Amino acid sequence: MMIRVYLIEDHVTVIEACLRNLFRPHRDQILITGSCTSVDIAILEADPKEFDLFILDLFLERGDPVKNFHKLKNTFPDKPVAIFSSEKSYHWKSIMQRAGANTYITKDADRSEIKNGIEQAAAGHYVIELTPDAKNHRPVLVNPNETVNLLPREKEILRMISFGKTHKEIAELLGVSESLIDKKLKVLREKVSANNTTELINSLIKSGQL
Repeated sequence: MMIRVYLIEDHVTVIEACLRNLFRPHRDQILITGSCTSVDIAILEADPKEFDLFILDLFLERGDPVKNFHKLKNTFPDKPVAIFSSEKSYHWKSIMQRAGANTYITKDADRSEIKNGIEQAAAGHYVIELTPDAKNHRPVLVNPNETVNLLPREKEILRMISFGKTHKEIAELLGVSESLIDKKLKVLREKVSANNTTELINSLIKSGQL
């Protein structure tokens, strides 16, 4: 059965050409039927009768990844989404798994891996392999049954960091000092025995507390 793909990608011309070169409809049963450069354009132009799933670039020029994903799913709730990105980190795979993405394909994956990811997503499966970052083989340290009791402001800070905001930017947005941000993060790292903030966020996501 043919899998019809709608591609949302910043560099849409290049990536679409690569995918068309990798997958031939008669051989692989994968066909790109639409493409654009933003979620907003997809919402306006994509005809749900013409495609079976989205391939969504993680970092588009407009909007943060999670908001883009939710905006897309709110408009097309029945369409699976495969994330396609050069970002390989456990951190972002965890975030998109929790958001509800069907699969997460890295752009350096080989042809068979990309094909499998597309097929799994099209079938409605949820398959995102979560492994720690190569430079950090430590397991997640938070017990899933342990509650850290994050305050709303602490969650807000951690989510802003997840979206790439600096401590200075967060302090300005919240109207607090950078030192206060640093102190809150230090306390949270100590609570979960995390070496750094990335490990802290990964641990809280894995345990379902963020």
